[in-house]
Amino acid sequence: MTLNCPSCGGPLPADERFAQLVVCGYCRSSIILDQRAARVAGQMNALLQSPGPLYLGATGTLNGKRFQVLGRVRFGYANGMWDEWFLLFDDQSPMWISEDERSFSLETMRREVDPPIAFEQAEVGRIVEIEGESYHIDERDVATCEGGEGQLPFEVVGGAKTAFLDLSSGERFATIEFDLNELQSDAESRARVYLGRRIEVADVKVDVPKAAWARRDALSAERPAGAEGRERIVRSAAWSQRLNCAGCGATLPKPDNDDQTTLTCKQCSRDYDLNRRTLACATCETAVEIAGGDAARLASCPRCGNGFDISKAELTPLGLMRQGDRPRSLALRLAQEVKYAGESYRVAGIVRYIDAEHGPIYSWAEYLLHSEKQGYRYLVCENGHWSWCEELWERPTTDLRGHAPGQKLRFLRKDWTVVESRRNGAKIDWVEGELPWIAQRGDTISYLDAMDPPELLSISWTAREQEYYRSTYLPISQVETMLGVSRDKLPPRVGVAPHQPYLSTRFRREAMVIMLALSVAASLLGIAACSQKGTSVASISLGNASEADEFLSSSFTIAEAPTVCRVEFSATNMANSWSYLEVALVNEAEEVLLDFSAEMSYYSGVEGGESWREGSPTCTRNFRVEKPGVYRFLVQGVHGFENNPQVPGLGHEVLATVYQGAGISRYHWTLAGGALAWVVVEMIRRGAHEVRRLANIETEDGED
Repeated sequence: MTLNCPSCGGPLPADERFAQLVVCGYCRSSIILDQRAARVAGQMNALLQSPGPLYLGATGTLNGKRFQVLGRVRFGYANGMWDEWFLLFDDQSPMWISEDERSFSLETMRREVDPPIAFEQAEVGRIVEIEGESYHIDERDVATCEGGEGQLPFEVVGGAKTAFLDLSSGERFATIEFDLNELQSDAESRARVYLGRRIEVADVKVDVPKAAWARRDALSAERPAGAEGRERIVRSAAWSQRLNCAGCGATLPKPDNDDQTTLTCKQCSRDYDLNRRTLACATCETAVEIAGGDAARLASCPRCGNGFDISKAELTPLGLMRQGDRPRSLALRLAQEVKYAGESYRVAGIVRYIDAEHGPIYSWAEYLLHSEKQGYRYLVCENGHWSWCEELWERPTTDLRGHAPGQKLRFLRKDWTVVESRRNGAKIDWVEGELPWIAQRGDTISYLDAMDPPELLSISWTAREQEYYRSTYLPISQVETMLGVSRDKLPPRVGVAPHQPYLSTRFRREAMVIMLALSVAASLLGIAACSQKGTSVASISLGNASEADEFLSSSFTIAEAPTVCRVEFSATNMANSWSYLEVALVNEAEEVLLDFSAEMSYYSGVEGGESWREGSPTCTRNFRVEKPGVYRFLVQGVHGFENNPQVPGLGHEVLATVYQGAGISRYHWTLAGGALAWVVVEMIRRGAHEVRRLANIETEDGED
């Protein structure tokens, strides 16, 4: 169906099956269709292009199905904005794509239905059931319709207020929109419910890329300065803006000619891309570079520090974003290059949080990174420890915010230990550059941190919104590579981060395995050596040698030498007594070659109805013989009983069995002990690291 605009007479292409409202592409009039008639309902603002690939009239494919973009509505609210694209597929099924920053979700609208929860009762973090599925409330706020274009299946009015809830459950997504007038009038409220799932931006493939379409469209992103509130740098002698470096704020020189595309700052040597989107600061007219393009919602001036909401046609002042000298803890500057996983990013924005109670004594910085391919990512620095942070779309089925420090919580199919949980515990005190949401100095957030090294789960929330993030700890060597600087240029690390794993070198990891294996092998060899008695060469009775008389044993022959010999002493009929022998080895010339001692004791009895025993009536000693020959033992003995410690002449008969070729175990045990000591030291180091890491867990009274 084609109608003419009642305002300007221009053609209004409309599909009567779906369209209830059409925005005239010529005069921006909002036309309500009623029984094939058209009436003017007001004017719609011209909309900025979205950062994604979609645009009005675009055709393309999604999951193998052809589609055409019929219309769009843009909503803005305190922390950001989003677009809702109205699509018609070839099978004539209408669908919606919700675009929030670089996040896409494919949804179907349930028309006007009874809401599953009243807006007044909704609270971020609460679980709501919709069509048998549990959804987590991520966001609760009131949005303003900033404009629309094309054909829409319901009436929208520019400037109208809409209360909304954003909900999610894993890959599933839901939005509930309420009419604010109905809520304020206490009338029975109805709601538009959108149900769908998250999709990848790369899955949406348009036939004609937006860049090619924009070059031929009258409402393209390349309008002259002033249109859509967008300022472009005029590369000529007549400058309309003052250029300052996005990194250090220093004044940049004018380009030498109209063909020049980059300027280099003489202060910090950073390059300034003249082709990037640039806005003029409403306070000092300094050019503010926008790295993230249309995805950015807030921009702050590098010269005067004032911030502005840049999502609307006119810049909205937000006040001073920072005050005083730049904190020394901020290691990175705007426009600095960061490389991660083969992708090059630029620092687009910086936010510093401080402890809401203790001020800047405890702080951390979040660096917003941007690349054309990946969009926004976060690099977080706290106490000199760095983490790569990405937003999570998965949501739990229960509210996790009630967990206390030290408790375990289950999420993402793994267990996390809660480190810290604070309500209104962090406050923003410094903002630089651009952000895809509205943040102001003095804003406070509540947060919960839970660890499973090397990852940290962070939940942050306000009364309006709740978000989930997962951070991965970065070794300092990797940070040096990412930033291209040495560690002495980075903030010093303090303590152990809660998700910091024990980072040992490859040498230490391999040495740990080798030393443990060596200790086990040496122990087994030691056991084998202990059991290797050798060849028996003699069994000699030493009688009951006493301290007063020396006893010279009968001779025995050692045929193979040098060798290690073993002698086993055994006291016969020993009961509750002991024997101590001083033994010397003598040769045929009665020369003493070596001496050693042997001690035996054995006690037993009954106590409390239970028998007990201790000691042994045997003793083993090793000695080395250097030459073959005939040898004897020269023995003196001391013996005693339990209640008579020394009774000469009343000792026990002692038998000595001599072996040659015995195994030596002490070297094996020494090696096993040394290797095991290395393993123990390494385990102690790991344990000390774990103790320091667990010290980050906040106690119930808020102290570590």
